[in-house]
Amino acid sequence: MTYWDTSALFKLYVTEPGSPELFQIAAETREPVTSSAIITAEMLCALHRKEADGDLGAGSAKVVYSKFLEDIRGNRLLVLPFDSEVAAVAETVVRVAYERRPRIFLRSLDAIHLATALSVRTTVFVTRDGRLRDLAEAAGLKVLPERPY
Repeated sequence: MTYWDTSALFKLYVTEPGSPELFQIAAETREPVTSSAIITAEMLCALHRKEADGDLGAGSAKVVYSKFLEDIRGNRLLVLPFDSEVAAVAETVVRVAYERRPRIFLRSLDAIHLATALSVRTTVFVTRDGRLRDLAEAAGLKVLPERPY
């Protein structure tokens, strides 16, 4: 299974630097793009932020978010639940991140993304976030895209 965090998945919906490489990764993956249930709130916030900053045209956030939800309903994007197992794994992820030397300063939603991926025993983790990349690699996951980006 290939797991996508928000930093990578967002680039499939909004063209940014790195989007073509992520489109290629998605095209080469046979299973649906997979992420945590937190992706819905993160995508909605990120889209509205881009629109408020003027990087998306007026009304674009709503249009793009509708397409995103359509992909979930059409099973092109598999959304995994945030449950007690993920919460327990997230506790371990946070402990490991802060016990490492050097420490990896992890954000809460990133901990949930990595915990979700580990809970479903994914082998590939797709991210554009450097801190999350470092921790996913430390957890033994193959991380895409390959460095450098």
